[in-house]
Amino acid sequence: FRNKQLIGYQKAPITYTNSVGKFTFSSIKIKAEKAEYDFRVYAVRTKDSLNIINRENVVSGDVYIMSGQSNATVFFNDARKNEFCRTFGKIAGNWGIENANPVDTLWALSNQDAYNQGVGTMGFEFQQIILEKYGIPTCLINGGFNWSSMKQHATRTASNPADLTNGYGRMLYRIQKAGVAQSVKAMIYRQGETEAYGEGSDWESNFEIYYKNLKTDLPTIKQIYLFQIDVIDFARPDAPQVRDIQRKQFDKYTNIQVVASLGTLGFDGLHYTPEGYIQNAQEFTRLVGRDFYNSTDTDNINAPNIRKAIFSNKEKTEITLQFDNGQELNW
Repeated sequence: FRNKQLIGYQKAPITYTNSVGKFTFSSIKIKAEKAEYDFRVYAVRTKDSLNIINRENVVSGDVYIMSGQSNATVFFNDARKNEFCRTFGKIAGNWGIENANPVDTLWALSNQDAYNQGVGTMGFEFQQIILEKYGIPTCLINGGFNWSSMKQHATRTASNPADLTNGYGRMLYRIQKAGVAQSVKAMIYRQGETEAYGEGSDWESNFEIYYKNLKTDLPTIKQIYLFQIDVIDFARPDAPQVRDIQRKQFDKYTNIQVVASLGTLGFDGLHYTPEGYIQNAQEFTRLVGRDFYNSTDTDNINAPNIRKAIFSNKEKTEITLQFDNGQELNW
């Protein structure tokens, strides 16, 4: 059924082996669209039938993941919902940092419970834009956890990658249980404040480990949208190095797009107002639209990327900053 209207009927034989019957339908397809599909399965013998199972409100769409620390989770406090914006699994306790319960594996609407099935303000706004602009439902799994370092995100148990005692494993467990490990299109990653405060170290090496882990466990990821941290308050003097390392990932990896946090609305020195996270979603979704949905809105959507800084007179009283060709900047 499509939106409760019958659109198709199929019949398949049951093959028995040792009194166990099996059947399969191989040609059922549903469209990725703003529509919900229902399925009813009947066992039939001669002219009699028995309704075995029903499944309702099934949608087809694209799969994305998001991770990072509190600017990615936004403390899982957004309450907006839409029937075509879905997620899977339950957020672990204490904003994602506690060990997960292996039985918390149900499909839900994003933010069905603002915390337990939360995707965050930035995450939900992203889903809404993809739905409204391109008509595609999405599943977004936000595997972020607060106060986290790059090293914690890169920690992977080799013998059990879906280990529920670390953040990477908790995220991977939800993805695998949802059956979408071979379907993830892209990742949005926002983290680095911990290193800027000196509570974590070596962001670059740990991100390289994380990148390799993703390539191993989620090979279908085509793009990573990496947020560069803002100029946060009370950071260590070497915090700009974190920002510069993040900026350089655009040149190091062909499938990484860097998204600037600088200039986001409602900045309090670390976090943002909901309007700021909505702004950020609008900004990186333009990149997603270009990369996956043939969007023609491509003029100046990349973050500025400085290429050279030089003294432009002999007195050294003037500096010229050179960016990518065609980049329009406002001082």
